[in-house]
Amino acid sequence: MSVDAEGYDLKVLLSNNWNKYRPARLLVEDFDFEFGDTQASPIVRFLKGLDYEIEAFVNKSVFFQDVRIR
Repeated sequence: MSVDAEGYDLKVLLSNNWNKYRPARLLVEDFDFEFGDTQASPIVRFLKGLDYEIEAFVNKSVFFQDVRIR
């Protein structure tokens, strides 16, 4: 699933029913993401709480993988 909502990405993620719709991978635009301090990002904290981990990043696009499907 790709989320690019021009600053509303966390709101989009919060609105999802994660029990019903749980993609294996996510691509999210995250303007708060910093490689040296990933926990500063509310998006990263939220998705880590749902058992997603950072797989890769390019600029402000962060790729997440569901750790439950390994």
